[in-house]
Amino acid sequence: MSQAKFKSELLTEIVQFWDNDAPEEVAALLDSVQLGNPECGYSFFNDDSAGEFITRHYGAEVRSLYNQSVLPAMRCDLFRYCYLAKHGGFYIDADYGSRISVAEWVSRGHQGIFYERPKGICNSAIYIRDAEDPLMHLVLENALDNVRKRTSKSVWDMTGPAVLQRLYADPKTRPLFDNFWLVHEDEFKEHFELGETLNYKSTDAHWFVAKHKGIDPFKD
Repeated sequence: MSQAKFKSELLTEIVQFWDNDAPEEVAALLDSVQLGNPECGYSFFNDDSAGEFITRHYGAEVRSLYNQSVLPAMRCDLFRYCYLAKHGGFYIDADYGSRISVAEWVSRGHQGIFYERPKGICNSAIYIRDAEDPLMHLVLENALDNVRKRTSKSVWDMTGPAVLQRLYADPKTRPLFDNFWLVHEDEFKEHFELGETLNYKSTDAHWFVAKHKGIDPFKD
């Protein structure tokens, strides 16, 4: 009997992104996520395939916004929101390694899951149960509007966690989070290894380094 799992039998689709060829230390973490979650499907996107996905599902204008960013982190932010708004799934940053499968979390039946650090909700690991989720569509539209208007030089503020945190803090949009589970840091670290000392994080390609060097995140 075949051991292959049909898509309908999978708990969710795990989605990851790296803009080009992943360095060895990142590739090992990507492998750990795929191999450590056999109950889930797995899709990996690079810059080209993410851009193609955006063009196919959102059109030329959104693809243009995606292409405007110099920094991989901003493109990755936009892609994850585009994918999750369209299909749902479990997005996990490429610098996280898997310690325990996410199967138990997903099986709890929440509308979605966010990782919450002491400073607020993060966008580095997001589970969205259903396609066309209204909260994720709102997150996406806010991020796209920030890029259109070039509201900041900070990726964190324009497309990163600040987008989620502003919606969570706003009484008008807070109810959209009611059926979401916020996983606190201690429990999150039981399931994921956080690659906090990876070599790429000291280069100009990392959003935090770029911010402190005053590198413009946009292509002219």
